[in-house]
Amino acid sequence: MQKTASPKVFLVLCVIIAIVFFSGCLCPLSSIFEQALPQIPTFTPTSTQAPTLTPTIMLTPTPTSTPTPQQLDLYYLYDNCSALSQNHETVIVEGRIFLPEFKILSLSLENTTWTGVQLKQFLESETRYLTILIPNGEGPGTIDTIPIPFHEKDLIIHDDDNRTIRHYHSVIIKGQVDYVKKEDGSRCQIWIESIQSNTLEEIQIPKEVNINFLQKRFNIGTNIEPLFVTNCDLLAQKHQMVTVSGSIFSLGTNLCNNVSCTFQFSDNTGSLGISLAYREGPNSVFKPKGKSWEIFDKSNNPISLYSLKLTGVLYNLREGCTLSVYEIENR
Repeated sequence: MQKTASPKVFLVLCVIIAIVFFSGCLCPLSSIFEQALPQIPTFTPTSTQAPTLTPTIMLTPTPTSTPTPQQLDLYYLYDNCSALSQNHETVIVEGRIFLPEFKILSLSLENTTWTGVQLKQFLESETRYLTILIPNGEGPGTIDTIPIPFHEKDLIIHDDDNRTIRHYHSVIIKGQVDYVKKEDGSRCQIWIESIQSNTLEEIQIPKEVNINFLQKRFNIGTNIEPLFVTNCDLLAQKHQMVTVSGSIFSLGTNLCNNVSCTFQFSDNTGSLGISLAYREGPNSVFKPKGKSWEIFDKSNNPISLYSLKLTGVLYNLREGCTLSVYEIENR
């Protein structure tokens, strides 16, 4: 009898075939399905750092040191003026101020007028000097405008502390050297930056004296080698201001030039020469053509020749003790 497969066996085989079939197909389908779907990128969060400020380097300017002005001897400065000028040197120098004898130098720079006066080592008679240029004006560091014609009383300088500097006074100045060469000669000039009086203030406080005191003579030497001087000599050497009271006489023997006139002046103790500025104006004397002499006080009022109070500085000249008059008052 021929044996045949039972329905159970057939069913089992069908199940096995189905499992194999579907298991083989499912894998590729799942792979295709995964490829067909767009892939969503996965972001990994990263830590964000706060921005760091880079410090700005601030450059501190290196201070430029100003060269210290050289303090020089007047004669050395005079002899080396050209080289110092080329280097634009600022210098400090000491000396005595004098009004020029004949001509006043006047220069204009940046709407300022500068007046030139002379700086000498010691004496007015010295031929080597510096021209000191000072701005005209009022207040510290200026010079009063000098009239033409001029007299030594017209020289009035105000130092940095507003102290008055007059003819022959000792000063210390600072300024820039300037050498000027021209066909008619050369000059060494200094444009001042500062000026200081180096003269005792008591010199400018007038001492009231009589003429006999000025003429008193005494020996400051020894009996073997005597040296006789007068009070006029000593006061003149210091350029001390003095005041005398009296009257002018001997008008017929006066000696005048374009700047001043010399007269004889007396009080009840003696007589001496006086030098007055010759012009119309304060503290001056003048003789109009065909008229008598006129003398004007410090307020420019005409006053009598016979009742005067005169203030000025003394010179012991060849003619004797002489007062250069700065101020005139009615006694």
